[in-house]
Amino acid sequence: MIRTDIVVATVLLLIASAVAVAVALWRRTRALEERLEAANRIAAALKKERTEAYMTQSNAVSALAHDFRQPIHIAQLYLHNIRHLLANDQNPNDVLQKLAQVEVLMRSTHQLVDDVVKTNRLESGASLVQRTKVNLTALCSDLARDTQELADHEALRINYYQSNPKPIWIYSDRGLLERLLRNLIVNAQKHAKARHIRVRVWENLKRIAISIADDGDGIPADRLSRVRQILDSTRDTLTIAERKGFGLGLHNTRKIAVLIGGSVRVTSLKDRGTGFMLSLSAAIKVPEQDISDVPSTSVNPTGQLVVCIGPMPDEVRRMLANIPARAVYAESIPAVAGQLAEMRLAPTLVVVAESAAKHRNIHEDLENEFADEIPIMVIQSSRDAVTYTWPHLILKGSHEAISEQLREALQFGGPR
Repeated sequence: MIRTDIVVATVLLLIASAVAVAVALWRRTRALEERLEAANRIAAALKKERTEAYMTQSNAVSALAHDFRQPIHIAQLYLHNIRHLLANDQNPNDVLQKLAQVEVLMRSTHQLVDDVVKTNRLESGASLVQRTKVNLTALCSDLARDTQELADHEALRINYYQSNPKPIWIYSDRGLLERLLRNLIVNAQKHAKARHIRVRVWENLKRIAISIADDGDGIPADRLSRVRQILDSTRDTLTIAERKGFGLGLHNTRKIAVLIGGSVRVTSLKDRGTGFMLSLSAAIKVPEQDISDVPSTSVNPTGQLVVCIGPMPDEVRRMLANIPARAVYAESIPAVAGQLAEMRLAPTLVVVAESAAKHRNIHEDLENEFADEIPIMVIQSSRDAVTYTWPHLILKGSHEAISEQLREALQFGGPR
């Protein structure tokens, strides 16, 4: 007879073996399924990456075509005009002038190609950002002068000034920085329909900023939103259709800003103008002891410049006359803007008389002219409880007290 315990043991062993095989097969199947899921995710990611690469390439080609088409078309018109002048034995000076314009167009086109190639090489790691000591003051001043010489109409004025007359030196890639700023200036020249372009530099403890501001038509709201998307890499999701009308200038501006450790933002008002601002960390500034070739000349002993808008108390005028600071008096912001541009300086601070502060456009004029980087003070002589939300400081009390508050603000001491 077959023993029952042996049969039971055998059956249990077979069941255990079957369960073990089933578990092993399940685990193997599950592992294969997970690998398949991972492969599908990778395939989807590669497909998405390929689509994005295709879109990026299409966008780049579209933008490149836009940027090339315009100068080539204009050059063709100039050449057609030159042919007509030569055929009619016109003044040789007219021909030479047209040829000079063609040369400028070809040079700008060559610069565009150079920008694209160099920026792509930097992004791919084929070349490195070369940081050296850069005289930012001289760079911006030279750019304003050079682009003024190439301005397409005599009415356009391009001026440079900064809040501190001492040169500002930074560690950066001079070539990249120059290309970025030149792109912004040329963009304003081409598209803003401006009469005046201002290149300004200022600094504080946290950052160094360069702004390119014009008094042109401004950017329409829908287009401004797209410009901001292009400048912000985290929001750059525009389709080819939405990118229509935009060249490579803005894309290169964003890429270069990232490479040199900065960022660019834009503000614009209809019929009032547009401003692009490049922000850089103040940490890149060269320590003063490391600069051996900084010019020692300055506008005045302290470099302080005070802009006074509206009628100033006699006590304030006397105080400003007796300290080593320069004061400029004007009845309105527009009245002083041109003078400041010619001086190539931005004020240390702005003082606004109470009567001028009540003007309904004063806040907008101040914001457009000085942004938010320059301290603005309002003299409140009357006892009326007038509330201003925009100035940095309200000067209150007697005229003598106001003049002492202003003296302290300029850091020349005085009674407390």
